[in-house]
Amino acid sequence: MALHQAQALATAKYKLLSTIPLTQHTYIVDLAHDGNSQVYISVRSKAGSKSQIPNFYFEEHDLYITIEILFYNGDFIVKGKVDQIQTSAYYQKAKVWPSYGKKSDQNDDNIPQGMVATRSGAILVCLWNNKVGKRSLGKVVSVNEQFEIFTDKNQPLFICPTYIAENGNGDICVSDVGAVVVTDAGGMLRFRYQGISANSNFEPYGLCCNSACNIIIADMKNDKIHVIDKDGGFLYTVQYEGIKMPRALCIDEKDNVYVGEWNTDSIKVLSCRK
Repeated sequence: MALHQAQALATAKYKLLSTIPLTQHTYIVDLAHDGNSQVYISVRSKAGSKSQIPNFYFEEHDLYITIEILFYNGDFIVKGKVDQIQTSAYYQKAKVWPSYGKKSDQNDDNIPQGMVATRSGAILVCLWNNKVGKRSLGKVVSVNEQFEIFTDKNQPLFICPTYIAENGNGDICVSDVGAVVVTDAGGMLRFRYQGISANSNFEPYGLCCNSACNIIIADMKNDKIHVIDKDGGFLYTVQYEGIKMPRALCIDEKDNVYVGEWNTDSIKVLSCRK
């Protein structure tokens, strides 16, 4: 009985406010909210789909990506235009997931993954060295400042960093293999969150931070969303009706959470008020 009560206390049911239907069945890769009632959605079309995914080129920062960008303004969804995506101002509005690419230096095989524009104007990108096993390494770099995050006490911080978010206290939160790695704004390690238990098979993907600086994390392969405090303490897991493979997350100014499930045709909008 005590164990059951403890588990119940560690779970919060979020209210489903609305569902945003997509124009076609896709894989939702990332979400971002611009704080002005507009949601940016990056998706990958399924193999065999009639929809052709455009190739966009970011000339300023020399990154190739293959994604499809959708915009939701509260009324309907439209596809992004190339000229909107090729401006540096776009980075200030939303994260973009570059699904593959490399920098102009042909000797640099790092692949860009998650991206975020910070309040200070830095554009942080997760890079992975495209190797597997023990040789897999990653780092976080600023593409418009001379700044990198990659080690702590001469030990690598990341294996394969994917999603990234800035917390309200300035911390940088990164999804890595089996852990969320959180550093301060200067790149000093604060903590690693590795799930509720040692055998939880925690696999973090998208993450966002609410107004209380709690970190909300999608654990896609376990059909869970974790909420931890700014110091890494577990608070609860989120439940909502029909939760399945949550991958991409973002949050609006009212602390409503937008959830993109990986194999789906819609986005769930949840109220985080328990």
